[in-house]
This record gives sequence, structure tokens and C-alpha cells, in this order.
Amino acid sequence: MSLNFNSTRIDRSTNRKVATGHMVLAEGAALVADSVTVRTATGAANERFVGFSFSQQNTINAAPMVEDLIVNEDGEINLAQLPLASSARYNWVNSDGTVGASATPASSAAKLITFTTGDADRVVRAQYKFAPTAAQAGFIQGNVLPGGDSGHLLGNVGVITAGDVYTSEYDTTVDWTAQAAAEAALTMAANGQVTVGGAGGVITGARIISVPTPGSAYLGIALNNG
Repeated sequence: MSLNFNSTRIDRSTNRKVATGHMVLAEGAALVADSVTVRTATGAANERFVGFSFSQQNTINAAPMVEDLIVNEDGEINLAQLPLASSARYNWVNSDGTVGASATPASSAAKLITFTTGDADRVVRAQYKFAPTAAQAGFIQGNVLPGGDSGHLLGNVGVITAGDVYTSEYDTTVDWTAQAAAEAALTMAANGQVTVGGAGGVITGARIISVPTPGSAYLGIALNNG
């Protein structure tokens, strides 16, 4: 996955060795301390946040997507991409463009999501993750130099400790608009994902500054960690 470098501003960063037996496979993932090294968060309660990963990566296995779609006369919407399992969230969009209540589909089949005929002409926001093709991954992240990321060979990774971080590594089932309004504390989940609640450790020194939208599916976080 990736960082949006058009918006990300790195004020402080460092370089750390990756814990033996681990690899950091995504940019923008929450990293935790492991003795004098770092590794990707697993969501365990005793993990201590150190920063977000920052390095050239070769593969995007999943990417976030946010769409505003109008429910048709049959109560259906068609998503642009196939959602990964358990990654989708739907909210009604109010007439003034703000995000409203949660919307629960009556059924779903691949990219076809069905609500009810009574919901025709309503606007629904779909937030989910999908597995990009090689061409889509190249469009999102750009191409890399032959040989790939030297960090994998050397066993180290960049760590962002302060700045504005716009990351794709977040839980797409969370209502981020509501969580931003509530100034919720951010926590860590499996695979370095950013979430709220749960058993994972707190992402210290962080607050939400931008929520995912159809114009930018990244989560913006202001970070000042130490």
C-alpha cells in the first residue's frame, strides 16, 4: 500500500533496522518497537507505536476506494471495483453533501450491491479496499527502479515520526467522518492498519486531519510522536 506524497509532509523521520524474521511490506503502516528494532504492528495490546513506515515498495496488494453512487430504480448500485472480504462500509450522503447514517445493504453479489427500491435516487458512499491489477498499482504508486527496494535487502525501513501522513493503511469499515468529529484516539490493528477501538496499542501523538473521500481515498493524520 502507499502514502499520498502529494499531501504527505514529513517533518521528522529516521531509519531503523527491521526485527529479525520480519519484513515491512507497505508504506504508511504503523510500526512498533521490538527491542532496538521495529516491525509492523499486529494489533496486540502491549505494542508501542514508533511511527509510520516510509520506503520504496514494489507491490500494492490492496488499495482503498471511496465512491458516492446514486441508487437506481431497482435499489442497486454498481461498485467500480470488487471489494475485498469484510472491507466495505456504506453510509447515506445527506442532501447537503455531508455523510449521514450507516446504510445496510439488503444483499450483495460481487460489485452489485442492493438496498431497497424505496432507496431509489438516494446517494450512498461506499468505502472499501480492492486488489489492484498490475496496471492499476503502477498508476497508484508509479514504477520503481530495476532491483526494487534496497531496504528489503538491507533489513531497514524509514520511520516517519512527525508530519502530515496521508496513508492507505487504515480500516475501511470505520466511519472516519464520525471518528474525526469525535476526535477519537487512533489505535493499531493487524498488519499495521490504523483503526479506532479494539485491543491494539494507541497511536501516540496522532489526530485525524482528513477523512477518505471520493476525491482522495487516503486517511490524513497529523503526527508528532516524540
